[in-house]
Amino acid sequence: MPVNSYKFLRLTEYASVAATVVGAIATISTQQVAYTAVPLAFSVSLNLISRRQQEKRLEQRFSQTQKETDQQLQQIQRRLKKLDLSIVDVTSSVQTDSQALSEQATQQIQSLSSEISSLQEHLAQQSTTSQTSVDQVVEELRQLQLSVPEAISSAQHDSQSQVERLAERIQDLSNDTQSLRKHLAQQSDISQTSIGQVAEELRQLQVLVTETIASTQSERQSLSEQATQQSQSLSSEINSLREQLVYQGTSSQTSLDQVTERFRQLQVSVTDLTVRSERVLDQVASTLAETREQVIREQQANLEATTQSLSNNITQLQDELNRLKLDVDEFRSRLEASLSATQPDFPHNIVPNLPTEDECDRVIVLGIDFGTGFTKVCFWDVGSDQAEIVTFASPATEESTLEQALIPTKLAILSDDTLLTGLTMTEWENNTCSIKHSVDFIKMRLADLDMPGTNSWRLEQVPELDKPAAVENICAYYLSQVITRAQTWIQDNRPDLFKNQTVHWSVNIGVPAAYCDSPALGRFHRVLSLAWVLNHSSLESVKLTLPKLQQLSDHIQDWMDTNVTLDSLDCITTPEISAAAWSFLSSPAAQDGFYTLFDIGDGTLDGSAFRFWRDGGTRHVDIYKTEVQPLGVTALTKQAADELHRSIESVRHSLNDPHDPELQQQIQKSDSRRKVQSLVAQIVIGGNEKHQDARHVLTEDDIGQNLRVLLGGGGSNTSFFQDTIESTHGEFKHESMDIPPYRLKKIPVPDKLATNGLAPKEFGRFTVAYGLCKLPYEETELIRLPSQVEKDEPPIRPTYFRRESYENTRDMM
Repeated sequence: MPVNSYKFLRLTEYASVAATVVGAIATISTQQVAYTAVPLAFSVSLNLISRRQQEKRLEQRFSQTQKETDQQLQQIQRRLKKLDLSIVDVTSSVQTDSQALSEQATQQIQSLSSEISSLQEHLAQQSTTSQTSVDQVVEELRQLQLSVPEAISSAQHDSQSQVERLAERIQDLSNDTQSLRKHLAQQSDISQTSIGQVAEELRQLQVLVTETIASTQSERQSLSEQATQQSQSLSSEINSLREQLVYQGTSSQTSLDQVTERFRQLQVSVTDLTVRSERVLDQVASTLAETREQVIREQQANLEATTQSLSNNITQLQDELNRLKLDVDEFRSRLEASLSATQPDFPHNIVPNLPTEDECDRVIVLGIDFGTGFTKVCFWDVGSDQAEIVTFASPATEESTLEQALIPTKLAILSDDTLLTGLTMTEWENNTCSIKHSVDFIKMRLADLDMPGTNSWRLEQVPELDKPAAVENICAYYLSQVITRAQTWIQDNRPDLFKNQTVHWSVNIGVPAAYCDSPALGRFHRVLSLAWVLNHSSLESVKLTLPKLQQLSDHIQDWMDTNVTLDSLDCITTPEISAAAWSFLSSPAAQDGFYTLFDIGDGTLDGSAFRFWRDGGTRHVDIYKTEVQPLGVTALTKQAADELHRSIESVRHSLNDPHDPELQQQIQKSDSRRKVQSLVAQIVIGGNEKHQDARHVLTEDDIGQNLRVLLGGGGSNTSFFQDTIESTHGEFKHESMDIPPYRLKKIPVPDKLATNGLAPKEFGRFTVAYGLCKLPYEETELIRLPSQVEKDEPPIRPTYFRRESYENTRDMM
C-alpha cells in the first residue's frame, strides 16, 4: 500500500474517532444511539482495514527477507561444498603424483643397483684379462649409460605432466574462488566486510598454493639438473672405467664402488625430494582447512546477525499488533459502553410475549411424551379433528424415518460451554460440534429430585447439575426447544392450516402415574410452565451457557411471578397411563372391564392396572396400581450385558432376533428377565387385589376369560418383552390365584391419525403423545389416581385450559 494512502487512512481513522466523541456528546443530549454507533462503527472498520493492511505489509516484508536469506545461505553452502571437493581433488592428485614419481625413481634406482651388482659379480668371476669379456663389460656399461638418461628423461616428463595437471587444478580452484568472490560481493551490506575478508583470504591462499607449486617445480627442476649432471659424470666415469678396464682390469672393483656410491646418493636425493613434497602438501591442506573453517565461522556470524535483525523486526511487528489490538479493544469497549447506555443487559432484554385472550380461528394442541430416552410429539387440529405425528423431517424429504421422529432426551455442553439440545437422533449422529460433556436421561434427573433412588444407577454425576434449580432449568430449556421445533415443523409442513388463520397453541405433557401421587407432579408442571414461557421468548440469537441459563430462568421466573399464574398458561400435565389408555379406550369398540397396561420405553418399563367403564356417556378410569422401573429396552440390555458378561450389541440383537441359542438360554435364566416378570406380577396381582376390594363379586365379570394386557412403547415390538410378559402367568403360577391367562394386545393405530410415512407398527412409540394431544378436550373423562381409589375419594374433573373458547372454535369449523 502506498505511503500516502496509508497516511490518509490513518488520518481518516483519527477523524472518525473524533466524530465518535462528538457523536457520544450528541447521544447524551438527544438520546439517539445512532450519533455514536455510526461513527464508532466506521472508526472500528477503518481500524480493522488499517490493521489488516499493515499486517499484510509486514508479512510480505518478512517473507521477502526470509526468502533472500535462505537463497544466500543455499548459494554459500553450494560454494563451500564445491570448494571442499576441489581441495580434496587437488590434495589427492598431488599425493598420487608425488607417490607415483617416488615409486618410478625408486624402481629406476633399484634397476641400476641390480645391474651394477650383476656387473660386480661378473667382474669377480672374470679375473682374467680376456678382451672378449672386457668388450662385453664395456657394452653393458654403454647400455647402462643409455638407460640412465632415458630413465631420468622419463621421470622429468612425468613430473612435468603432474605439475601441469596440478596447475590446472589450481586454476580451477582460482576460477571457483573468483566466482564465489563475485557472488559474495552481490550480497547484502550487512556481510560485505566479512565477504571481502574471505575473498582476501582466498586470494592469499591462491598465492600460497601458486608459490608452493612453483617451489615444487623449481626443486624438481633442480633435481632433474642434478640427475643430468650426475648422469653425465657417471658417463664420464664409465668411459674412464672402460679405459681403465682395458689397461687395468684389476682396478675395476674400485670404480664400481664409486658408481654404487653415486647411485646411493641419487636415491637419497629422490627420497629427500619426496619428503619435502609431502611436507608442502600437508601445509597446503592445513591452510585450506583453516581457511574453510574461518569462512564458515564468518558466515555463521553473518547469519546470526541477520537472524537477530529479523527477530528484532518480528518483535517490532508484535508490538505494533499488540497496540492495534489494544486500539480495537478500546473501540469495542467504547461501543459496548455507548450501546449499554440505552439497551438493557442480558437477561433483562428478554421479555416473554405470551398469546393474548383474543378469539382465534384455529386451535392446535401439542402432545409431548417426555420420555426417559426419547421424546415424541403429536399434534391435533381441533377444528378438523385430525391428528398427526411430528416427524421433524424436512418437507423435501420423500420418506420419513423413525430416527428423524425421535428426539433424544439429553443435552450437550459444547467445548465453548454453550448448550446444545432438541436434536433428533439423525441430527445428533451428524453433529460436528465439539462436545465437552453429554448429559443424558435429564427426565430421570428431574424425577430423582423427589423420588431418589428410582433410577440413580443410570445417572452419571455431573458437577454442573448438583443443584435442583440447574436440573429444572435444563429440562425446561430442553422442552422449550422441542416445542419450538414442533411448531416450526407444523408451520413448514402444513402451511394450509395457517393461511389466513389466527392459530392458538397449547401443549400437554405426560407424567408417569407413579409421579402423579408424589411431589414430582408439581415440579414437572413448574418446569413445563417455564418451558412454555421460554418458548414465547426470543432466544434464537442467544447462545446460552449454564450460568446464563440460570440467569435467564431466574429472570423469567420473576416475570412470571408478576405477570401470570401457572393455571392461566396454556400448558398442562397429564398421567401417561391416561393418555396411553385413551388411545385404545376412546374407541367405541373398547369394552368395560379390568385392564393392565405396560409401556415399554427405552429407559423405563411403566406398568399400570386400572378399571374402565362408561356411565351415562361419561368414561371413568380408576387406576389401582402403578410401577416404574429402569427396565426399558436400553436399560435392560445394559443390565443383562453386565450380568452375563456379554457385549451390549450381542444382547440387543438377541432380544430382537435370537440367533445365539446359548446366549438366549442365559437371558431366559437371567436376573434381568426375572425383574421384568416381577414388575408384571406386581401390577397384575396388586391391581387384581385392589379390583377385588372395589368390585367384590363383580370382579370375574370385569376380567372375563382372559386378562386384557395392553402393550405400548417402542419395546412392544420386541419379541423378548412380549414372551417375557406372557410367560409370567405360568412361571409365577397366577392360575392358582384365579387370574386367567393373559391376552396381549398392541394398541392399534387410530383412524384419525396421520403417521406421515412411519410404519404402523411404530405407533406403539407414539400412543402417549397421541393421547396427550386429544385428552384436554374430552369432557367425559373422569380419572382417579391410586391414592384417590384407596381413600375412595370422588374423581376430580381435570381443569383444562380455555375450554369455552375451544368449544366455540370447534363449532365454527
